[in-house]
Amino acid sequence: MKSIEFKNVSKRYEDVSVIEDLNMTIEQGEFVVLVGPSGCGKSTTLRMIAGLESITDGDLMIGDVRANDLAPKDRDLAMVFQSYALYPHMTVRENIGFGLKIRKMPQAEIDKKVEEVAEPLGLSQLLERKPKALSGGQRQRVALGRAIVRNPSVFLFDEPLSNLDAELRVQMRAEISKLHRQLKTTSIYVTHDQIEAMTMGDKIAVLNKGHIMQFGSPMELYNFPKNTFVAGFIGTPPMNLMKVKVSDHGKTLTHASFQIKTPSRWREATEKFDGGEVILGIRPEKIGLLHEHDDWDVPAHIFGKLEMVETLGHEAIVHLICDGNKPGSGDKILAKIKPKNSPTMGLLGEHYEVTFDTRAIHLFDPNTEHRLPESRFDSQTSQEQESPTAKQNYVLSLESQGN
Repeated sequence: MKSIEFKNVSKRYEDVSVIEDLNMTIEQGEFVVLVGPSGCGKSTTLRMIAGLESITDGDLMIGDVRANDLAPKDRDLAMVFQSYALYPHMTVRENIGFGLKIRKMPQAEIDKKVEEVAEPLGLSQLLERKPKALSGGQRQRVALGRAIVRNPSVFLFDEPLSNLDAELRVQMRAEISKLHRQLKTTSIYVTHDQIEAMTMGDKIAVLNKGHIMQFGSPMELYNFPKNTFVAGFIGTPPMNLMKVKVSDHGKTLTHASFQIKTPSRWREATEKFDGGEVILGIRPEKIGLLHEHDDWDVPAHIFGKLEMVETLGHEAIVHLICDGNKPGSGDKILAKIKPKNSPTMGLLGEHYEVTFDTRAIHLFDPNTEHRLPESRFDSQTSQEQESPTAKQNYVLSLESQGN
């Protein structure tokens, strides 16, 4: 059964369009994350599901029911807010059970349900405390408990971790993900943090200016971004993007600081741009020192002026300005280097050499900024990229950065 479906949904405030022609289906039991920059429409989308915002055009389906005019109380949803929204004069027990109380459930049954919910959330010893005596993480767990105790068909999360410090955010991400695996309730989570999106979501919807740029699994977005916006938004650090000239009937790609042969799977697409330009993308983890990556069969070398070095302990992020030794502005390139091999800050301003694996490049149309079609697809590589192990390794990499 379809849990939530948007059919050509738009939201406008007078002449300002916030959401335009939104189409998206969220299946029963999925954890879907809405992510994007401030003002992209993700919170408005969530509030339309909750019934807190009206819909200008289109249809919102919850199950088999058109919910455009359905009152919030009749939608069987529970929402967890950024501000926790706890009643300061009530105890933890009273806050968690408040929704059941207004439904006139017997007090004995309320107490039983509250205690059942409090146990897995680690709140059993805090039930008689008031919110002012709790830490930020404890308050957020109370807000989660208040939502869970109602046993709704859908959970809505509106940036619930943005008020927490970095360590608590990591902890609460794990707790929310664990709860979802246990409850298997459809969950829709709004955040501006793409790390939260990658580590928590079964699927991610990347929004920009009221439009969905791409909707798919985390690794699908990471490995096969549909456009330059997704490529530059998903990933830490984001994908490097630069314009390259196409020549030799699409077989050669030339930048101010390097020249490579076009991988065969892209040649049918690049031939159409011969004599012009395309946008080349390469992930920072696919740029490094040659002796660090013996498995790179087709390496290409980049020379750039060293601008900055970020030492993160397990790796270093090297910032290069690649202008081909020519004065003036050039493309900034970010590379992930093993810390023992990274340049020192004393070399800033000098030219430095790195390399990248040409097999790992992405190509985009310079006019539409959409991904170019690949003429040959390596299914084995795709399966490895989409595997749970691949996502787990990516998540561990993010966690080790302390985000």
